Amino acid sequence: MPASLSDSSRASSLLQFLQCAASIYATPWVVSGLSQFNNYSLAPVLLVVLVLIGVVADRR
Repeated sequence: MPASLSDSSRASSLLQFLQCAASIYATPWVVSGLSQFNNYSLAPVLLVVLVLIGVVADRR
């Protein structure tokens, strides 16, 4: 008989599912947002976004 999932495991699974669903749903918005930048401004924008993601991840 398989062990039942704990509440924290269920919450973690639900959170992961919602993140995957949100990433699939948000992809067209991200593409349309990034398409507004030309080649010269896209690299700095992506660099700033990646640095901000790193800062947020480091604080957690």
